[in-house]
Amino acid sequence: MKKLAVAFVLVLLTIGQAYSQTLKNNNVKNMRDVEQPDHYTFQLSDKVIRQKVNFKNRYGITLAGDLYLPKDSSNKVLAALAISGPFGAV
Repeated sequence: MKKLAVAFVLVLLTIGQAYSQTLKNNNVKNMRDVEQPDHYTFQLSDKVIRQKVNFKNRYGITLAGDLYLPKDSSNKVLAALAISGPFGAV
């Protein structure tokens, strides 16, 4: 009787795992079909220009980001602030 119960539980676990994988695969397919909205949280101010920038660091890794400049910054020396997300084991 124990063997029958263990076999029944294993069959249920296998069916559940297969069903879960099927749902996951369908969700991934559906996510690819949906057009992704703009990933920015806040609307850009009329006083600011946003430019895409890419550069390689000293290790040869290409980094990408956004550069925000005031629209009226013609030939002025401006202060800068660099912000990044967590890296490593954070």
